[in-house]
Amino acid sequence: MMRTQDRIGALLLECLTDVAMLLNRARTVAIDQRNALVASDPEGIVKTCKAEEDLLRRIAECDRRAADAATELAECAGLAPEEVNVSSIVEAAGPELGPSIRSELIRIANLAKEVRELNEINHKLLSNGLEVIACCLRTLGTESGQSAYSKDGGLVEGEPCIISLDRKA
Repeated sequence: MMRTQDRIGALLLECLTDVAMLLNRARTVAIDQRNALVASDPEGIVKTCKAEEDLLRRIAECDRRAADAATELAECAGLAPEEVNVSSIVEAAGPELGPSIRSELIRIANLAKEVRELNEINHKLLSNGLEVIACCLRTLGTESGQSAYSKDGGLVEGEPCIISLDRKA
């Protein structure tokens, strides 16, 4: 029969593996979102935003389970609250699971950093797009001179211009 500490360590490793898998998916979604933003693909942007929301919820759930397992492992190992840190948890998991737990924690840290950087780029792309739209709207709203186009987008009849010469040819 498996020791309680081993069982909890295995649960912790499972939770950490799930977090890493979800972060890897979040990385893929962030790349897809960047591509959709660059391509001005509204459907792709909406799809990736929804996927990102779902992944963030699932990551938070797995992270909470991992934290609960780590707390239980620390208690089972008799660690005082001030002694609990990554190294003590890895040590409490034992020589069989400790190295795998440490490896998953490093993998999670690297994936989280990469996802955060990708999301910062996506945020900047989205902000830039919104700035362009706002600038265009301000420009249209402050134009006081006569435009070559009517409100419905057609050419205004009147004085000949180069554009209207193409229509008459």
